Amino acid sequence: NMEQKVKINHETGLEMESYADQKKIWPKFGSHILGTFTDDAILVYQAFNSTIGKYAIKNQKFEGCEDYSVTRMTWIKTNFLWMMYRSNWAESKNQEVILGIWLKRSAFERMLKAATTKGGEKHPIYGQIRLQWDPDHAPSGAAVKNRRAIQLGLKGVTTFANGEDILSIIDATPLAVRGGLIPKQRVYTVEDQDIVKSVGISIWDENEANTQRAQQPEGEEEEEEEETKEPKKSKAAK
Repeated sequence: NMEQKVKINHETGLEMESYADQKKIWPKFGSHILGTFTDDAILVYQAFNSTIGKYAIKNQKFEGCEDYSVTRMTWIKTNFLWMMYRSNWAESKNQEVILGIWLKRSAFERMLKAATTKGGEKHPIYGQIRLQWDPDHAPSGAAVKNRRAIQLGLKGVTTFANGEDILSIIDATPLAVRGGLIPKQRVYTVEDQDIVKSVGISIWDENEANTQRAQQPEGEEEEEEEETKEPKKSKAAK
């Protein structure tokens, strides 16, 4: 039973599972929002220097921190391993503090709706929101073939900076442990079909996927995984 393998990280309150167990039930291809979420919020990650990170944890917002600029584009990610790849497990310069930001689902979907895949376009109300689909990553840092992860670039989004869009900000740095368990992540479903189409979210039927998985010959799944065969990225994550 998968649920029996879930452990609670007491520093963050997050449910943790192994990557090996989770990748068995994640989509193998397509553009998906993999993340940790509740009925009210979705957890997004950002890496900052210690000044911004500590300020945000203490004040539960970014506004008011001298080092933080709302006019500079800052990228939020729902995918934990993408954040680990980008920050080199919190070892890259100015990315030593990993923030876990519980973003209201209403705000997240509003951002998706306002997002563009091209730079320079500014929403009349929400500021500039840029959406990118990037290769997903394994714990080794290698790219996972055929599956892409979402990240949103926010610039001039005052409701994010002042904490209005946020339920809480936690210190997720203790989770940056190579070889350890990772936060329990599942496919986040966007019900608004206009958003699904505009940002290019792939269709995912979990019941159908489970049926296909059950019919798959034993041992075949590992042969389909390409990630561990690719070279590891250099220490300096880009």
